[in-house]
Amino acid sequence: MYPMKIHLFALSISILIPTIGLSFSAEEVPDRKDIESCNDYYDKILPLVHPGPTNTDPLVYERAVKELDKVIKLCKEHAGILTLMAEAKISIGNNAEAYRYANMAVSLDRHNWLANHTLGSVLILMGDYEKGLRYIEISLNEVPDKHRHNILISYCSSLEVAKKYREAINICTQAIEARKEEGASYYIRGRAYAGIGDVRKAEHDYFEARKLGFDGASYYSDEHYGK
Repeated sequence: MYPMKIHLFALSISILIPTIGLSFSAEEVPDRKDIESCNDYYDKILPLVHPGPTNTDPLVYERAVKELDKVIKLCKEHAGILTLMAEAKISIGNNAEAYRYANMAVSLDRHNWLANHTLGSVLILMGDYEKGLRYIEISLNEVPDKHRHNILISYCSSLEVAKKYREAINICTQAIEARKEEGASYYIRGRAYAGIGDVRKAEHDYFEARKLGFDGASYYSDEHYGK
């Protein structure tokens, strides 16, 4: 069974305030009124797709999909709207549809860091690790500095899921050095250490994660590594 719960996807983006994707494709430039309408829709729907780490409403993503369905035809050339739809589809477990929308978003704007991250994440969830990691690497290269740490955590997690344990340890260590108060980085690095059989270092990282308030059971379906 895939060890990562669907909402681990939100781990690295739940505290982001994305300011990307407010763009259209070069082939089709809509009327100014349509551009402004799509940007307004983006701002309105964003809180539904990114409700924050304290959200306890399981239906919030279903509502986001319903809201996006109302505007997706008008905004079919808007990379940000398409990315939001892909994220919402991931959150309700519809990976095939998420892939379709994320792929459309990246096709429209290949430098859009959140679109690349979303496409990479859904590919990881679908088991295409190599391709997924490539898109997350693109996201890491494009992301603004203020959001880079979150993408580092996502990259670290994706490497661990792909069983690239030593690479995961390296990336997680970079994330820890950048922000020592973030428990997720320690927990994921602990899983990577466990993957290479270094139980002592794994237990140390699990302890640090717990001390910082990170509950791995909230994000992973298996707990055979962590105690």
